[in-house]
Amino acid sequence: MLNDEYYAICLDDPAVPAFCSFPKLYIGSEEDLLTLAANLDRDGVYAGTAAGIRSYFAGNTGVTHIIALAEIPVIQPVEVLDISELHLGARQWTHMNTWDCPYDLRFDSASVSQILVRHEGKILRCIRARFNGLTYLAFAGRWMPIGGTIFGHYSVLSIRPLRNGGYDFGTILYMCEDSAKSLAELWPKLNDPDALIFDSICAEVFGDG
Repeated sequence: MLNDEYYAICLDDPAVPAFCSFPKLYIGSEEDLLTLAANLDRDGVYAGTAAGIRSYFAGNTGVTHIIALAEIPVIQPVEVLDISELHLGARQWTHMNTWDCPYDLRFDSASVSQILVRHEGKILRCIRARFNGLTYLAFAGRWMPIGGTIFGHYSVLSIRPLRNGGYDFGTILYMCEDSAKSLAELWPKLNDPDALIFDSICAEVFGDG
């Protein structure tokens, strides 16, 4: 995978307040991004971005789109520095949204792929994950499955209903967990399960709410 080509793409950040506009960075391979383009078409959103992705891989590497009120390249290549794969058992944690309101979440197990990339002078640690039994604590102390209602970008997720009423829930693209100027700051986190915070993935579920 270190020899594979990976790319950065931005969409509008779904977790910032509605009166703000900021980009959110995603990382993926050509196959991942073409899947994203198909999903954007399916969901009827970001038509210019979907067309731009296909145009880029057809050879038009200068194609742009409008994100957070700015014209930026649709796709930029990134340098892959390292990768890791982690398999996690049951976990429970609290996610704080943009208004500092807590969501209690848990899962039965998860498979997490991490990637370190260099992009625009920074080292980024990004994750892609698939969860079994991902739920959140709702009213009256009930744990509710995550996957039926998404307030972020449904197109960047892979969600399949299960017979038990839950969902097979995963991400198509890598999302940034943290960044640093030095590779040494992020390398130890690649194999440290406690370094995983899942904030960028939770933002796709809850948006700015």
